[in-house]
Amino acid sequence: MTTGVTQLNLDVVGHTSAAVPRFTQIVPLVVGGPVNPLRFFSRVETDVLGTQPAPVRNFTQINFSILATRTPIYRFTNVILPDVFPYDISYNSVGSTRFATDVIVVDSGDDQRTQRWAQPLMEYDIAYGVRTMEQLQALIAFFRAMRGRLYAFNYRDVVDHTSSVAVVTEARAAPPITSRDQIIGTGDGLTYIFQVMKTYTTPSGQANQSRPITRPEAGTVRVAINSNEVSSWSVDTTTGLVTMQSPVTLTLGHSVTKSARGALSVATITGNPGDFSAFAPYVGTGRGVITSGFSNSANNVPISQNAPLMGVSGDGGVISVQYPGNYGLNAEVKTGASISIHPAPAPGDVVSAGFAFFVPVRFDTDTLPVQLEDYGIGSSNSVKLIEVRPSAW
Repeated sequence: MTTGVTQLNLDVVGHTSAAVPRFTQIVPLVVGGPVNPLRFFSRVETDVLGTQPAPVRNFTQINFSILATRTPIYRFTNVILPDVFPYDISYNSVGSTRFATDVIVVDSGDDQRTQRWAQPLMEYDIAYGVRTMEQLQALIAFFRAMRGRLYAFNYRDVVDHTSSVAVVTEARAAPPITSRDQIIGTGDGLTYIFQVMKTYTTPSGQANQSRPITRPEAGTVRVAINSNEVSSWSVDTTTGLVTMQSPVTLTLGHSVTKSARGALSVATITGNPGDFSAFAPYVGTGRGVITSGFSNSANNVPISQNAPLMGVSGDGGVISVQYPGNYGLNAEVKTGASISIHPAPAPGDVVSAGFAFFVPVRFDTDTLPVQLEDYGIGSSNSVKLIEVRPSAW
């Protein structure tokens, strides 16, 4: 550690002479410092008792040891590290779902309830999962690496960590994950980013609660549109956002012709036979297209606009697009134009997903009590984890 001090004032007691000896270096030793860190100063002023005015002595360097070198570190962080808490400890831990509700009871016995949190916080007591010496030492190592309560990390809730729900009588675990497990959105022709969600519903279906999943487990996410699994998407495992991608993108290496807009705002784009054959399955589905690369901006339909694909010719050489207002007003011939199916699901399409997920948590204590109960048997008393809300909530 280096202290940004540029001047040091020294009061010298007992010096009777006005002529103070000149020094080029001062090395004071301060009792109590386990090490001797160097501190550099550009100037030192010495006030000598009995001398008026105080003479100034200049030094180019001072090396000294500082008492109590453990300088406090003030650090604010909302970081959630990708590390996963040891599964063999979490397997036997106790989990709790905690809401915050204010209840006012009047003399008649009636009450009024006010919900303070839209989402509950999960809490876990992991002390029950520590059984062996190996588990105890793994807990100590993890606690130190997380700096107690400082850093958050991922935790697998062994009871509730998948999108699927056990419904079979005497089920020992939730069924395998499918892409139809949880509905995460409905298409509108423009929205192409969806938050992974898990919905908890009563048997009657009249009450439910949707839980945003911000830590889906990499490699477990599956997505479907209208129950048909698709692959044109990506997921951010630090936010739980699924971004739909264009299933068909075509950049032509030859000239294509863009016709003028007709009376029904339907424009045609003409290429060579077979150029647009891959677009045919999306005709009549409500899916739009994105066009770019035309020099006239009126012929470039951005992702923020919905331009439904109306038709593809039999030979695949022409497509028809219903352009939105103020687009597609001029004919143009262009080499290298890019045409893509819009990544957004069509209006009314049901988007669903399946996944495993972690809960972002932190230690709820800066103190870790541990003990050795018997040979090879270790334990810890009441070590709690508490869920961390994403900063965007």
